[in-house]
Amino acid sequence: MHRYVIMTFLLVLLLSVSAWADKISLVSYCTSCHGTNGAGPGETIPYIGGQTKEYLATAMTEMREQTRYATLMGILAKGYNDTEIASIAESFASKAWVSSANKIDPALSAKGGEISKTCAGCHKGNSGKIPKIAGQPSGYLNKALLEYKHSLRNNNGGAAMMSGIADLQDDEIRALAEYYSGLK
Repeated sequence: MHRYVIMTFLLVLLLSVSAWADKISLVSYCTSCHGTNGAGPGETIPYIGGQTKEYLATAMTEMREQTRYATLMGILAKGYNDTEIASIAESFASKAWVSSANKIDPALSAKGGEISKTCAGCHKGNSGKIPKIAGQPSGYLNKALLEYKHSLRNNNGGAAMMSGIADLQDDEIRALAEYYSGLK
């Protein structure tokens, strides 16, 4: 009887370690760009560590289904099924948020702060499908805002919310990106 208990325990342990190893290998591929903590070194790569699981899973699914504009991630996301996406999202959501350490131009940030007064402030924290953008790299924010302005991004209702930027000049968008990047 003891032998069966030990064998069962070892089998459960082996299956648990195998599932854990699969999750690690999925996430390790992502870390080559996004970093182990979800805050990669690139100025145009979004920080994903500490975003909500719901947002991350939705974003990856939209990229996979090509309903969200993405360049490289649009190609990579096609290789993941729903279970793998959920696992990746859970892993990065469990990380602590790290704000960008990029240098902020104070004058440009102040201009962006004035422009941001028309925003509802939804992106300063983490809530469901709304991503946190406060503290993202300014290069990424600028790129994303320009994609919304030029109607390249129309996912998850974001285009409707971002319609206010359609009339902004590119230098105003840059200022807005600088402002939100500087929020910690």
